Amino acid sequence: MPHTLLKADDICYTYDGDHTPALDHLSLEIKSGRKIACMGSNGSGKSTFFLCCNGIRRPDHGTLSYKGKPLDYSRKGLLDLRRKIGIVFQEPDHQIFCADVQQDISFGVLNLGYTETEARKKAAQVMENLGITPFAHKPTHALSGGQKKQVAIAGILAMEPELIILDEPAASLDPLHTEIVHRLIDQMADAGTAVMLSTHDVEYAYAWADDIFLFHNGRILAQGTPEEIFTQKPLLQTVNLNPPAVLSLFQRLTEEQVLPAGLPLPKTMDELIGYLTR
Repeated sequence: MPHTLLKADDICYTYDGDHTPALDHLSLEIKSGRKIACMGSNGSGKSTFFLCCNGIRRPDHGTLSYKGKPLDYSRKGLLDLRRKIGIVFQEPDHQIFCADVQQDISFGVLNLGYTETEARKKAAQVMENLGITPFAHKPTHALSGGQKKQVAIAGILAMEPELIILDEPAASLDPLHTEIVHRLIDQMADAGTAVMLSTHDVEYAYAWADDIFLFHNGRILAQGTPEEIFTQKPLLQTVNLNPPAVLSLFQRLTEEQVLPAGLPLPKTMDELIGYLTR
């Protein structure tokens, strides 16, 4: 049974010099083993919330708890938290520090107290699992944007967290590397790791996620299953999103009686084509 990993209770955060809160009495719960898509307009609070989850930012008000215990912001407490909650930033250059790929993937593991031999072994295992061993000794500055994203994800996976957070994981990637990153995300979820990500891609979120959180003005405007959220057009308009194309087309085909009423909502275009061919 899924249990609560992370709970935000009435948290607020305002950046220095700003009068508008980035997070405004936000509350939500993240369950173990779930695939969560956080969506909303730019500036709605998603990235700030992610930074609070990992202890990089500390809420001005309210409580963040992990497995029922409020976050400990001491050095030891934050080190322990980041062993359990890993974050992959939108810009991988913000978390790639070392000269070559293997060193960079080992870096976080070494900070957890592992020996250099143990860290290298973990890094090698993760690189093999992700298929990036061929550029293990490549200089990090010579990597493409997509390769840097893979290395950033590998560095987090090497620490074996229980929750992985990805801020716009496919941002600025070409279609090939977007597909690679999505495949890595599926591997994490299939292994039982809770995965929370932000995205503006409604097609991907609708097909992939278990839970959708809609952020708006620093709060949670709505939450629910993809079917519950993406069938509410006025709600989506509030956060500048359109319904997934597969849902719009399915609704039109049903209204025109090309498809019979009562069919389950298709998740993908392949499912919709399956209805039509039958």
